[in-house]
Amino acid sequence: MKNSLFIVCFFIVARVHAADSLLLTIHQPHTFFTTDAYNNIYAITPAHEIVRRQITGLNQVTYSNVRYGTPTSIDAGNPLKTMVYYADQQILVILDKMLAEIAVLKFSALNNETYRPTLVCRASGGDHFWLFDELSQRVIRLDEGGNRIAVSEPWYQLFSVQQTPVWMQSQGDQLYIYTTAGTLCVFDTFGTLGLQVDLPAQPLDMTGNAVLLRDVNGLRLFDLVSAQATPIESTCSADKLEIQPQYLFGGNGSQITICTR
Repeated sequence: MKNSLFIVCFFIVARVHAADSLLLTIHQPHTFFTTDAYNNIYAITPAHEIVRRQITGLNQVTYSNVRYGTPTSIDAGNPLKTMVYYADQQILVILDKMLAEIAVLKFSALNNETYRPTLVCRASGGDHFWLFDELSQRVIRLDEGGNRIAVSEPWYQLFSVQQTPVWMQSQGDQLYIYTTAGTLCVFDTFGTLGLQVDLPAQPLDMTGNAVLLRDVNGLRLFDLVSAQATPIESTCSADKLEIQPQYLFGGNGSQITICTR
């Protein structure tokens, strides 16, 4: 097993964030939603459409392609190249700012390789993306042409305890993966495993070096550098939350709530 720094976190409670305030609630049925740095909202509707809308509800844009199956997730880390993943047909679609297709990658036959991604996310600050491949049990970074840029060691060689990735997000030059063992695993840009942090709950989102999560103690921001947990008083009680510098977004399947921070 690869040598790595392992930390068991004892949460230190820092100052409590002031309670946020409800800005507005948008009626938007969805099976998944996310946001971008400009506070645009992206949703997958029950009709399998991709909808992008501003907080005000103006300038709504939609995308749909029934040939690709059912969209599973959206990554708007780069709003000029939004990624939509169709897990049932193993297809990744890249859309421009008007949600027009730029590229379509079919993982069943991609540059003479076959992948079966369970998780996909854009690599921060570039035209690359990460995936966890169920077939090879590796974390792999590809460019938008499907060429391999980096690859990790097989999952079974990295961990002595069996664990499955269930959440993945890229921040800066690092990739964060949360597993069924309750561990947040941090990989560098080359796919090398470094820090491992035990968390009491699955992350909801990240901002900088802090992880947003909700456990029995409520909603908290846990700083991975200082190991401090800051409680957040929030009116957003939805299961899925996303955090941006000015707003906290919450979705419950039928509506999206926006609260000021």
